[in-house]
Amino acid sequence: MWRKTLNTICKPALLLALLLAPLGLSAREYSQQDFIEAFSSQNVYKVRRASDALQFEGMGEPAIFANIATELAKLTETQESMGKQELQLSAWLMRALAYSGDPKFQNLLQEYTGKHNHKKLRQYAKDALSSFKQQQLWQPIINNRAHWDQQLSPRINALANGLRSGHLELMREAARTITADAIHHPFLLKLLSGELARQHYLSDEGLSVDTYAWMAKALASSGEAEYEPQLRAMADGKLPKSLRKYIKGYLKTYY
Repeated sequence: MWRKTLNTICKPALLLALLLAPLGLSAREYSQQDFIEAFSSQNVYKVRRASDALQFEGMGEPAIFANIATELAKLTETQESMGKQELQLSAWLMRALAYSGDPKFQNLLQEYTGKHNHKKLRQYAKDALSSFKQQQLWQPIINNRAHWDQQLSPRINALANGLRSGHLELMREAARTITADAIHHPFLLKLLSGELARQHYLSDEGLSVDTYAWMAKALASSGEAEYEPQLRAMADGKLPKSLRKYIKGYLKTYY
C-alpha cells in the first residue's frame, strides 16, 4: 500500500534490492521516549526506522501519536518552502499516524487531502488513509492476547500474531519487520520455519509469492545453520520459480 510513497523516496530499481540485500540493523526495541525522540529528530532515517517499528510496537500509546501529529504540523506549517527532506519526513510521519487506529488522526490525515495542500502531501495523506483502514482491521489481530506468551516481549508477541494471522499482507508486514530489525528470536524463527514448511497460503498469485519470499528472507537472515537445509530444499523444490529464485539469493547472501 505504500509502494507509491516508497517510489518517491527510493528509486524503483532499489525495491527488488530491498528483498535481497541484508539490512544489518539491530533488534532494539523502542520505549515511548525512544519513539518521541526519533520522531522529533527531523532525521529522515531515524523517522523512517521509528515509523517501521511502530506497527508492532508502541500500540495504544497516545503520547507517541500526539507527538507525531505535532511534528507533522511543524513541518507543514509553511508548505510553500518545503524541500525534499521536509516532504520525505512528512510521508513517514503520515505513515506512522496511520498506525494509530485513532479516528481523530484519521480526520487529521483527511485534512491534508484538501486542494489547498502541497500536491505531494495530498498523495501521502491519501496513502496514509488507505493504510489507516487496513490497520483498523489488523490491530485487533496484532493485539489479540489469546496466544500471548507473558515470557516474551509485547513486540515478539505482536509479530507472532501477525505471522499466525493467515492474512497474507499482515504476514508479509511481520516478516518485513523481522528482517529489517534483525529480530531473530527463536520463537519467531520457529513460526517462520513452520509456515514455510506447511505452505498453507502459498499459490502462484503475486501477493502469496511475495509474502513467502519475505518469510524466507526473515528466516534466512538469521543465519541459523539449522534452517539452511530447509531453505535449500525449498530452493530446489517445486515452488513457484520466482520464489525459488529469491530463496537462492538469500542463501548466497546469508550462508
